[in-house]
Amino acid sequence: MVSNEYSEALSEIDDILEHLDIKLLNKIPQRFKDFVSTNKSKTYEPKFDHSKRLNELELKDKTRAILSVIYLNYLCDEEQKNEFVKKLKDNSMKKEEEHRKKYNPNEIFKKDKSIEKIEEKDYDIYNEEKSIIEYKEGFISKIIKRIKKFFHIK
Repeated sequence: MVSNEYSEALSEIDDILEHLDIKLLNKIPQRFKDFVSTNKSKTYEPKFDHSKRLNELELKDKTRAILSVIYLNYLCDEEQKNEFVKKLKDNSMKKEEEHRKKYNPNEIFKKDKSIEKIEEKDYDIYNEEKSIIEYKEGFISKIIKRIKKFFHIK
């Protein structure tokens, strides 16, 4: 069974396949088209303006991923496939580099230089007197404590 997120993406894929050129549609195996039509969402209806280009449509991320798999496996020739794989690798490397910069453990714990230091003389929170408050047990809590002690309850 396919999750709701994927079934909605498959609905978008089915809608795109319906508007695809017949030459391209014939390159896609019937088994895959059957899979899309049987697993698409029964309630979700994508509303695309098919006069726009595919990259201008507001597609779900899962839809874009499935479209890239369709393109890679069924629609492009070897030269296009190599180019596409190279672009995917480049994008992956860029994303990984961004994550390294963003989540670098050496940089995470360094203080930000743009934040001004708070001087102790401006805020005297470190020099405040601390007093100890004595806790007094109430009458009822003493009785409950003795009953628990009598019945050996902790």
